[in-house]
Amino acid sequence: MRTTLSIADDVLATYRRLAAESHRTLSAVIEEGLRELAARREAAEAKVSGHFTIVGGEGLRPGIALDDNAGLREFLDEGLPLEKRR
Repeated sequence: MRTTLSIADDVLATYRRLAAESHRTLSAVIEEGLRELAARREAAEAKVSGHFTIVGGEGLRPGIALDDNAGLREFLDEGLPLEKRR
């Protein structure tokens, strides 16, 4: 596919040098760079997970629900959730 890009002179010079040194086309070197960037970003996104390892603990305290924002805020601010104060 053909497209037109604006590339900073210093970046273009670097990629032209890399293309010449590797005996490949400028397009091939730029495409490789874009593929590597996309792969790194995908790998970084894959590392983010919702799993938290608990070391030496027993999980959440009774009465604490992670989907109850008000209850969590109250517990963090005052130390006891509503259910435990009643």
